[in-house]
Amino acid sequence: MNSNKSPLITAINLILYYIVVMIVGTLGCAVIFTVYKLCTHLVAGQGLGISFNAIYFKRGIFLFAPVIFMLSNALMVFYLIRHSSRSWLPLLVYVALYALSWLILVPIDFTLEKRFLEKPTTINFQKSVTELSPGYFRTTGEDSASGDQIWYYSKVSELNVATGLCKNNDNIYTFNNLKLSSNSDFSDPLIKKTVEMNSRISYIAKKALILLNLARAAFFAGTLQWINFLTIALALLSVAGLRHISSWRLVNVLMIICFALAVFTFNIECYTGTIFSLPQKFFTDLFGGLPFLVNPFVSICNVFLFIVFTSLGFIIDIRRKGDFDSQALEDNFGENY
Repeated sequence: MNSNKSPLITAINLILYYIVVMIVGTLGCAVIFTVYKLCTHLVAGQGLGISFNAIYFKRGIFLFAPVIFMLSNALMVFYLIRHSSRSWLPLLVYVALYALSWLILVPIDFTLEKRFLEKPTTINFQKSVTELSPGYFRTTGEDSASGDQIWYYSKVSELNVATGLCKNNDNIYTFNNLKLSSNSDFSDPLIKKTVEMNSRISYIAKKALILLNLARAAFFAGTLQWINFLTIALALLSVAGLRHISSWRLVNVLMIICFALAVFTFNIECYTGTIFSLPQKFFTDLFGGLPFLVNPFVSICNVFLFIVFTSLGFIIDIRRKGDFDSQALEDNFGENY
């Protein structure tokens, strides 16, 4: 269905939509990150003691801003699906905003993040040692010895040394002067069990973190490495060519999501996995003499996907524009006769 809005209005709304998503998304993720990190200080039976931490908040902004830049591009594609137009002006604005994200905003974020982390006040920022509260049952010895056990601390000293009771299988025994470990990210395993991300969210977060680390490493490795990594941006950009592949908007949205996830997964696997080790070795040997191709297999595949999806998108849009023109001609003929 064609949008009733003019292409100019759609393009302006797309820019405003992009700005709102960027600001709200980045600040929202920074707040969630701050709250999550503050929860690592929590101990059952004790107050938080810290209401807000500016370092965590700034760290959250630098950490999540690139993620929001990438997600905002996908959301803009959904906007183009919802507000389709015969004009290519909204699509050109989308491409310009996409280039703004990857070529300007992401490098700025990486540069500012590096300066922020190099400050002496943020290099070794760690939570203060907090002793666990007595009177609580804690399982699996995450704060002490390993094993599937239940621990009850009747007393915990200021040095984080506990006295109490332990149940191991069918045995129950008392212990004294047990030094509690502080290796966990959380001060209290009870809080960790409640607040920690579930396995699915943790898996997605780890994959996103891998991609961010790859992007950051490529950016600081030099121009050639950064250009090679940016081929993933070309592949993701071209996925927008599928936005009108079906007359059903839901199908278009699902296609965009599936192919974008496929591009992400493929690139992460190429950089970190072994599934594509043989073709990677082949392309590296074949193009090893070309210094501008740091990872030839990944770069060539991303460029190939860009050409395929972009060409398909042009064909679909041209055919679609012809259908609109034919329908307009029929409507005009019907009105005159």
